[in-house]
Amino acid sequence: MEKVDMQLWERKEIFDFFSDMSQPFYSVTFTVDVTELYKYVKARGLSFYYALVYLCTEAVNETDAFLYMMKDGEVYKIDRRFDLFYMPSLGGADCSYK
Repeated sequence: MEKVDMQLWERKEIFDFFSDMSQPFYSVTFTVDVTELYKYVKARGLSFYYALVYLCTEAVNETDAFLYMMKDGEVYKIDRRFDLFYMPSLGGADCSYK
């Protein structure tokens, strides 16, 4: 993890714009054909869900803009992100971990 020098950071203007917002987040939705992935994992007895999360995490780690984080009011660039598998309990309103 490396602390970002805000004076030299090429994304400072974007950071300043979004950091003033009360909800500085955005979301995108798109359709992806995962037919070949599904066939591949099922032919090998693998979990489609785990494969999809793994591949999404790899895509995130290949995108420089997703490797920044805030800690104690400072911006840091991390080496990589890690996936987290969350499975809510069946029928449980509390969404507790299993």
